[in-house]
Amino acid sequence: MGIGEKTTLRKELNKLGFDWKSGRILVQEVFENMWNAWSEPIGARWVDFDDPILDLEFGGGWRDEVQCPRFIAEDKEAIYFPAQYDGNTWVEKVYKDISKYLDWRNYESPYPGA
Repeated sequence: MGIGEKTTLRKELNKLGFDWKSGRILVQEVFENMWNAWSEPIGARWVDFDDPILDLEFGGGWRDEVQCPRFIAEDKEAIYFPAQYDGNTWVEKVYKDISKYLDWRNYESPYPGA
């Protein structure tokens, strides 16, 4: 996602192949869903798959007031979390079976922010 573009957590998880049948998502809430990367959490909760936070539009740039929710998700294959570099935000995926990364031509090891 580029700076100035809008997306949702649901769209980003779908792009990465999140398995909704085996998945679960935990959100750490911050005041008014603003400045999530720099704000202290005020609570944490499990997210149902019809929760409005999954469809909350956020921007990928540092100037966007509404940013990617503070979350961590997992399905049977991977862990998902927000990553950020120089204000640009995206969702990153790390396989639970780290032996997948031995196949370095097809599975590049994660290096968020690089």
